[in-house]
Amino acid sequence: METTILMTIPARTLAQLSAVAGTADRANRPTHLVALGALALFAGLVFALSSYKSLSGAQSAIARAQSDTQRIDHQIALYHSLQVEETSLATYYPADPYIDTAIEGVIDPYRDEFERPPDIAPSPDRKDISGVPGLEQYELRCSARNDPIQLTSRWISDALAEQEHCADRVFVSHISLSPVPSNQFWNTTFKLAWYVAK
Repeated sequence: METTILMTIPARTLAQLSAVAGTADRANRPTHLVALGALALFAGLVFALSSYKSLSGAQSAIARAQSDTQRIDHQIALYHSLQVEETSLATYYPADPYIDTAIEGVIDPYRDEFERPPDIAPSPDRKDISGVPGLEQYELRCSARNDPIQLTSRWISDALAEQEHCADRVFVSHISLSPVPSNQFWNTTFKLAWYVAK
C-alpha cells in the first residue's frame, strides 16, 4: 500500500520556487546569443553589400580604362598613318650672302647725314643656336657715333624693312645707346641678326 504525503508549501516559498524555475528556464534559453548571431548576420550582409559595390566600381573602372586604351591605340595608329613630310631648316633659313651688303646699302641715300661714316663689321659673327642642331645665328655689328638718334633709328628700321634680303629675316639682337655730353647726339651700337641653316 502506497502512502501519499501531502505537504503544504507556504505561498512565499512557492513564489521563490517559481522565480528560481523562471531563472533556470531563461538560462536554458540564451537570447543574448541569438541577438549576437543576428548582429553578426547583419554585419556580414553590410560587408557583402559594400564588397559588391566595390567590385561593381572596380569593374566600371576597368571598363573605362579599356575604352581609354582603345581610344589611345586608335589615335596612335592614326598618328602613324599620317605621313607628315618633314621640312628642312634650309627651307625656312636659306643662306643669303647679300644680307650684310643690304644692311649697309640701305643707308646710301642718307650716308652723308652721319657725322662720321657708320662703322659696320666686315663680316657677321656666327654662333650655334643651343637646342636647335643645324641652325646658326649670324650677327652684324654696326655703330654710329655722335649722330642724332633719329638717324640711327631710321637706319635700323630701313634695314629691317629691306624687301629683297632682310624683311622677315633680320632682327635686332642687341642695342646700346649712350648720350654725347657735349651735344644732343648719341653713340649707338647695335647688332642685326638672322638665322641660317648649316
